[in-house]
This record gives sequence, structure tokens and C-alpha cells, in this order.
Amino acid sequence: PTSAARVADTQSGHTDICGRAVAYTDAQTAIPADRDITIQVIDALVDDAAGYGEAGLYSHKANGANMDLVGCVGFAEYYNMMDIFGGLPTCTADDPFQFYGAGVGVAAMTLTQLTLGLTY
Repeated sequence: PTSAARVADTQSGHTDICGRAVAYTDAQTAIPADRDITIQVIDALVDDAAGYGEAGLYSHKANGANMDLVGCVGFAEYYNMMDIFGGLPTCTADDPFQFYGAGVGVAAMTLTQLTLGLTY
């Protein structure tokens, strides 16, 4: 997924992980807004193109919980959710996680990759 350019100390460029809100650089096929589709985030590869910062996931549930995934330009950071949490962050396609960038730099988080599992 691609976030907008980042702003220091601010979450910016929120877009849904289903590919419906913006056009993705890798032309991800949009996942329809269906409450019967379960989405799990298996892992994230955060690779910052320029500047420094992080990518993150935001949920409208749980009073707006978010999870920052720290990255550094030139060094890809890999986050395996099962290894970290013993489970996978899960949402439904009608209320998906939002993806965002944060930090300093004019480039979006264009190189960050999420591996998603779908059940429908």
C-alpha cells in the first residue's frame, strides 16, 4: 500500500488496506466491502524510500487503536505478527484497518508491503 507524504510527528496518508480508497502502486485488486470477508495481517515489510519514519495500522475499533511499525531508510524492517503477538491482527473488509505513514520525508511509504490473509 501507499501512504501520502509524511508529516513530522503526525500520522498521515490514511488509506484502507483493502485497496478501495486509493490506487496502489502494485495495482492491488480491491477487496470488496463485505462483512463476511475476514482479513488478517500476516506480516509487514517496512522499507522507507526517503527520510525516516514508520508505517502503521489504525483501527476504528478499540477507541482508535494504532500500531506503529518503525522503519529506517535503506534498511527494511520485517514484522511477523504471529512471532510478535502469537496471533494475527484481524478485521473485516467492511471495516478494514487503515494504513498510514509517519515521520519526516516527502516520499510516501511506497515500498512497504503487507501480506494479508483472506477468509470468505
